Amino acid sequence: MDDLSIGEDVFALAEQLKHNNERMQVFLQCFEKMGNTCKEIIRKCMGGEDQEKIAEQLKVTYGYLRKKKSECMASLTQMIRLAFKQQS
Repeated sequence: MDDLSIGEDVFALAEQLKHNNERMQVFLQCFEKMGNTCKEIIRKCMGGEDQEKIAEQLKVTYGYLRKKKSECMASLTQMIRLAFKQQS
């Protein structure tokens, strides 16, 4: 009986990994369609770097960076949602 539950767990894990990989592929495809500014902002912010330092590096104000990041993330989220709808 234990062998059966281990097999089911492995199958469920494999299915979950496949699903996560598909989601990551959609994310990457959508991300690559974005403009260079948005890609740079998202990359730097996702890297965990301090946003004030990122703003300095990009030679923009902290407020502008936060606004632009929000707009970029909203755009990326919209593209991802649309991609998933088209897959369904």
